[in-house]
Amino acid sequence: MSEAQYNGVRLPDAMRTMRYFSRPQHFLPQHFLSRIAGAAARSTLLARPLIWLMQKGYGISLEEAAEQDLRAYPTLHAFFTRALKEGARPMPEAASALACPADGRLMSFGRLTGEQFIEAKGQAYSVSRLLGDEASAKRLEGGFHACIYLSPPDYHRVHMPFDGRLCRWQSIPGNLFSVNPATSARISDLHCRNERLVCQFDTPNGLLVVVFIGARMVGGIETSFNPPPTPYGAIQSGEADGPDYVRGDRLGQFKFGSTIVMCWQDAEFGFAPGLEAGMRVQVGTALGDFSVA
Repeated sequence: MSEAQYNGVRLPDAMRTMRYFSRPQHFLPQHFLSRIAGAAARSTLLARPLIWLMQKGYGISLEEAAEQDLRAYPTLHAFFTRALKEGARPMPEAASALACPADGRLMSFGRLTGEQFIEAKGQAYSVSRLLGDEASAKRLEGGFHACIYLSPPDYHRVHMPFDGRLCRWQSIPGNLFSVNPATSARISDLHCRNERLVCQFDTPNGLLVVVFIGARMVGGIETSFNPPPTPYGAIQSGEADGPDYVRGDRLGQFKFGSTIVMCWQDAEFGFAPGLEAGMRVQVGTALGDFSVA
């Protein structure tokens, strides 16, 4: 089978073919289509056929799911945001380790160059534009980043990567382009153009930011605190004094596949040996350690 390349990662034909559908996305009524998809995902009447189609079409395994009977899920949304068995995603043994917040593919990681990070095909993303916050971007200069893409078959819950207290959030309206790797490689500045929720945390190692990137057909971003519901009609933000999170706590979830971008301040941090762009990661995978200079 012939393959394409994305950020040095080999991609199958099916994903290469998807790149030809990136341009029409500019002209589609993205929010309208996502609202329809969201309504279908919440429908109890459509639940059985939609869940069956998704499970078969994507080859979704329920081996790790807390509930393994497809008939027990009342909606497609409940199926996509399903819980896993207790202990299915253990945290790293070292308390100083930064844990991966989501299941998916580690599409990029590394140091921030000033206040930018490099992603698909050498695209440079502005952290200040991503966050909608120049002051916080300034604090992150010279720090680190990691980007995880969640595909539809992946576990859709997002967990806290390190102990921290929520100190600020901001919801930013935008497009709902697909965020699959093929589309990300062709649409410039994609993460900064899509709808997103920015969550900032004070941690023992400084500022940690977790950004939920909205996408086509996601139908919504949900969190364990209370930002405005999606879709976001206007930029809204709030200062917060908590809640406090322990590494591994559930932070939120997507209703379909999407992307998480993390940025954190410069510290005595080293990435874990063996990390590669495009590799599969899971909640709890040690991305690195704050005790390594």
